[in-house]
Amino acid sequence: FFKSQIVVGIDGGPQTNREIYIADWDGFNAQPVTNHHTITVSPAWSRNGEYIAYTAFVKRKIGKGPTRRNPDLFIYELKTKRRWLVSYRDGLNSGAEFLPDNKNLLLTLSQNSRSADIHKMTLDGKTISPITHGPGTAMNVEPAISPDGSTIAFSSDRSGKPMIYTMSASGGNVQRRTFAGHYNSTPTWAPDGKKLAFAGFDRDKDNFD
Repeated sequence: FFKSQIVVGIDGGPQTNREIYIADWDGFNAQPVTNHHTITVSPAWSRNGEYIAYTAFVKRKIGKGPTRRNPDLFIYELKTKRRWLVSYRDGLNSGAEFLPDNKNLLLTLSQNSRSADIHKMTLDGKTISPITHGPGTAMNVEPAISPDGSTIAFSSDRSGKPMIYTMSASGGNVQRRTFAGHYNSTPTWAPDGKKLAFAGFDRDKDNFD
């Protein structure tokens, strides 16, 4: 346990950039992974510990339009310190989650100004397939794959408020898991696959717990 590491987003306070760091389990010895000089968020380890996926609001020209910042998805390889752009569709490219095979990942896309949906993609970004389809204009975000790779937990506002749902890895058998509160998000699995932790907004305290 004492040799384990965490990956985190760190900034220097308001009005500053946020970069991705690797730190010891207790938060010390933080070393930068990114240097994009922008807002960089949502880091995720691969199951084998060889890669980190993250989203950075990089500035670039999109299509024939003006240069602007777009939330693009990158992968960083720890051994070689190589990074590459995986998904740069116009709109969201975020919330990456590696599948147990370390060859594919889940992410949220909102292509062509459509509502956000969860997709499966290869690490080179060339093969992509949708997992969720609405319903309607519902947003489906923050996928988290179970330890055995059979079930995806995610956040969706299909019921009117963002709540936690689960579905099979192929997108079927959708089940709502949380009902209380006004905004539930960022699900993550216990290592044995029997529990889900998530953040819930407490209106009385005006914060997420």
